[in-house]
Amino acid sequence: MERKVYMEKLFSKRREKLIDMCIKLQKQGERFLYIMPSSVAIKEVRKRLLNESCGLLGSKVIVFDDLEMDIIKEEIPQDRVIFEPVVKVIISEICSNLKETGQLNYYEKLYNKKGFHSEIAALIRSLKRNCIDEEKFSKVKENIEDEVLKAKMEDLLLIYRFYNKNLKENNIYDRNDIPLEAIRLAHNFKKISKYNSIIIDGFTDIENISIELMEEIAKYSDINIYVNCPYVNSFMEDFLEEEIKSPFEKMGFEIVGEDGELYDVKNDFKELGSKFYCGESLTCNVEGLNIKAYPCIKTEIRETARDIKEKLMAKINPEDIAIYINNREDYSPYIIEIFDEFNIPVALNYEIALSSSELIRKMVKGLLEYEKDSCSGEEWFEILCQQMESKKDYMAGLIYKVFNSNIDNDDKFEIMAFEGFKNLIYELKLSFEKSEILNKDILKEDFVQLLSDCIQGITFTVKKGNNEGVRILNTALAKGVYFKHVYILGLNEGELPKCVKNNGLFDSFETSMLCENGIRYKDYLWELNREKIRFNLSIASAEETLNLSYRSAGEDGKFAIASSFIDEIKFMCRIDKINNLTMRNRFEIKYDEVMSSYELQAVYLRSYFQSKYLNNETDSFKKNLSLMEKEVNKIIDKGLVEYHREKEEAFNEYEGILGNDFKDISETLCRFSPSSLNEYLKCPFRYMMNTLFNLGEEEEEEEFSSLEIGSFYHSVLYRYYSKAQQFQCFDEEVFEAVFKKSLGELRKIDIPKEELNLIFNYLYRVLKNFITADIKRMEVFADVTKNSILKPYLLEKFFEEEEVFGVPIRCKIDRVDLEYRKEGNELIPTGRYVIYDYKKSGILGMKDIVQNNDYQTAIYYYVVEKELKKLLKTDKVECMALLYLSIEKTEDTVEKDGIYKTEYKKQLDFARKRSDIKGDKFTILMEYIKDSILDTIASIKQGKFNYKPMCSFFEEYSTYPCDFEKLCRYSTNKMRAIMEGQFTVQENGSDEKNVLMEGKR
Repeated sequence: MERKVYMEKLFSKRREKLIDMCIKLQKQGERFLYIMPSSVAIKEVRKRLLNESCGLLGSKVIVFDDLEMDIIKEEIPQDRVIFEPVVKVIISEICSNLKETGQLNYYEKLYNKKGFHSEIAALIRSLKRNCIDEEKFSKVKENIEDEVLKAKMEDLLLIYRFYNKNLKENNIYDRNDIPLEAIRLAHNFKKISKYNSIIIDGFTDIENISIELMEEIAKYSDINIYVNCPYVNSFMEDFLEEEIKSPFEKMGFEIVGEDGELYDVKNDFKELGSKFYCGESLTCNVEGLNIKAYPCIKTEIRETARDIKEKLMAKINPEDIAIYINNREDYSPYIIEIFDEFNIPVALNYEIALSSSELIRKMVKGLLEYEKDSCSGEEWFEILCQQMESKKDYMAGLIYKVFNSNIDNDDKFEIMAFEGFKNLIYELKLSFEKSEILNKDILKEDFVQLLSDCIQGITFTVKKGNNEGVRILNTALAKGVYFKHVYILGLNEGELPKCVKNNGLFDSFETSMLCENGIRYKDYLWELNREKIRFNLSIASAEETLNLSYRSAGEDGKFAIASSFIDEIKFMCRIDKINNLTMRNRFEIKYDEVMSSYELQAVYLRSYFQSKYLNNETDSFKKNLSLMEKEVNKIIDKGLVEYHREKEEAFNEYEGILGNDFKDISETLCRFSPSSLNEYLKCPFRYMMNTLFNLGEEEEEEEFSSLEIGSFYHSVLYRYYSKAQQFQCFDEEVFEAVFKKSLGELRKIDIPKEELNLIFNYLYRVLKNFITADIKRMEVFADVTKNSILKPYLLEKFFEEEEVFGVPIRCKIDRVDLEYRKEGNELIPTGRYVIYDYKKSGILGMKDIVQNNDYQTAIYYYVVEKELKKLLKTDKVECMALLYLSIEKTEDTVEKDGIYKTEYKKQLDFARKRSDIKGDKFTILMEYIKDSILDTIASIKQGKFNYKPMCSFFEEYSTYPCDFEKLCRYSTNKMRAIMEGQFTVQENGSDEKNVLMEGKR
């Protein structure tokens, strides 16, 4: 009897020797069990065994799950194992019962939260997989000194006990009970004696539950057991010793070192794989290593496929090429589409998720329209059966198409989805029955959520992959496999490495305490080590070339960060620069790089558009475009619109320029206000959507919106300054009265009273602080001037269609303060004034106003100037400043900025500010701004609603979303044409044409 653990260096050929041993056993009439970590790894070993030994003859290549099922199948019928999503339903029922009986303490308020139930299910799974029963969990709890963690564990232990009790009383099991039962029954597993050897191969860590199962088998049988771990290097050594060497050594296994035979891999790659994450750089440049950055997944796949196609054309076997992707959900559709376009065989099944079926989604969502808010499980299943019965004729029609060979892939999928959903409902109902929750009431939303969760994890294979094609793997499968050419895609933070951060039941400190006491649950550092090892083995699987790639942007268009693994490789290999394919040049395919008929047609089209754009059209291109058999001119003209739009240096009718036709109706559609003009400055296209089409209205939210809070601030400030009799000190009594009145006008929202009070207290503090600081600011004015004061004169003054420089403008001015000169007990207005606009937080300065990014206070100036002359009955009025005041950013002094005259700088408490303007230049500045406003109004009336040049949202440096992203015609290529045109104009010394004339303001 032999019990050995092979702890050999990376690139060891031990697997080959173990397979040779199995072939020899087979020829001698002996049987073996070969245990691998996954079904994909099994295929590789099984393929070699079948090719070299002509069959397995009673031997098996399996995963641990298969061995466990073999042990328990005669003792535990499969119909007693509940459907996995039902676990959360049972937990929900237990939490409700514990809440009602007052037994939950720490988690009392979370008892009915779905996320809490999911976390509990994950914890129970982890405990069982680590062989931690209620007794062990309780002992760990007693060892914990931290009171908060102990309180959490008391509740969790209670739920764990009641969960196991529920399963036992109903004589049912969840999936994680299977290995535990296998351990219990292992000593009676007679079939093990028919095997000569067990080989455990391809693991970098083995779950505690599998370790204990092997311990039981080793204890009660004399079978040979060999554990192969050919991955030792300086980085992995400690991890592998703890996870594999140590537990088997305790069982009495012999530890075997290396024998020196290694796979034939390039020395550069051997050094890279052996020194990964060791803090050393390599002694030489790594030939065959390529690192590339791409703007999106589709381009990453297309360029990878192009590279692979070149290798296939050079007679490389597709099976000698592997692609590692961990984000299969996002990458698979593009791999299937593009590899099919390039005619590259790929070992990847074309799968569609059950949730993609429109029919199934309608049936699930249809439950939400049911009149009752809750029903028993039995009733919900009956309703589902009725829905499925109503689809019988529709399904019969699809099946009829099958018999007549008149069915497309979409219809085939609907048939498969319907049958799959039927089986799902059957399994789910069976689990409800076995768990005795079929007659329990379930809320409509909860049942729909349960169904949605169930269908998410189910997929159907529409088309089988090519078994002899390019291998598609994830990094967890890169153990002891080797390929001539390896591609590792999606090397972005959050995808690779992808580690679960603990933000559920425990924080990181609590997780570390649990880990120290033998409970490993969402251990971030341990998971990160596993990710490093998987990547290490992935790069070590390359024999001739290693190609690493990442994306500079996510699929949502936001900035994406390269993986830390990329940084480590760059450090080790002393790489300073990488190949970066940008969004700008991703479509620049050259004739000699074309790999498919689609790309050839695209190249021909681009050439044709370029020719037609330059008025050099020929007929030769049309003949080469096989796709244009009908209506060729219409198709080309439509394409030319897009080509023309991107090539022109100025905006045109294809980009939101409504032109002359709009002038006739602009007077009736356009209503001007300072805020709407500012909207136009930010983005003319957005102005059109919001102002003309009213597409920007927000729905009422559960919490107060920023707009509602801003309006509340305005309301309180208006009432306070209207009622206050003096402005030398803060009047608490007046403030409380006006605050309470405005509070009563706020929209009622459905949130807990305690949370609502916190919001109100915050608003109270902010406004009180602002008014107090504002009064201090007015005191500074009085102190500096000695004989004058500043006090509010106009508050929230609304002007309906006021004629401003010949244009009707609607506006509401937040506040105007007037200067008064003291003469005895009288206050005489001097005619000098300050205009204010309140802002919730961010404020604008002179730079924004001068650069034509803001017109608000400038328009107020012309309106107020006219109004004050009328009210004061004098032409001698003077504006001292146009200021923005920030309510929330104000601390000890009012946060303010804007335009203010130099001579009033100290009075207005701007001693440390420099962006002032001398009085004689003020009128000139205002005239300049007025001209800009009139130009903007003219552009609006002419229907110039193009998108904004260099839009921050589309150029990926904005932190705010755009509501009109899907409607906008923004084009990076167009910006390139504009900039190139602008550069050409500057080079020629001419400024006759301003290519940014439309909407640059």
